[in-house]
Amino acid sequence: MRLRSILATLLGVAYLTLALTSLLNWAADRWGGGPVLGSLGPLPAPSSLGLFIPLFTVGILYASSYYYWRSGPRLEFHAILLVASILSLSLSILELLLGFAEFLDHLVKVGLFGSAGGFDPGVFAELEIPLGLLSIPILRVSLRELRSLRGS
Repeated sequence: MRLRSILATLLGVAYLTLALTSLLNWAADRWGGGPVLGSLGPLPAPSSLGLFIPLFTVGILYASSYYYWRSGPRLEFHAILLVASILSLSLSILELLLGFAEFLDHLVKVGLFGSAGGFDPGVFAELEIPLGLLSIPILRVSLRELRSLRGS
């Protein structure tokens, strides 16, 4: 359980960092003429106020799991990890679906209108996707633990 708490805390820090980056990039892009960070290494940095809210929510949930691990009952710890991992995985799936929609939109534009605009495969390189994949083991263990605590 200690390893899971450490992983959840690290995921919380990663999500909160992404959330603040997204908020700063959005504000700088809106009022400063360009984003503060264009990329985080090889991956594009988020720049959206709408993305800040779910990133911040997941980050707070994951980061608060450490508190529940240290002082709270096991049920609250596993419940908060379950909610955080479901939201994290949902955000990853949503990013993948948006990438597929953009790819299909590109195919339709090329097929119907013959436009020469290129598809940017960077839409599949969003940081939310690997972070959501990292939350799958937490989701599985939390479900198993909550079932065992419930008695079924």
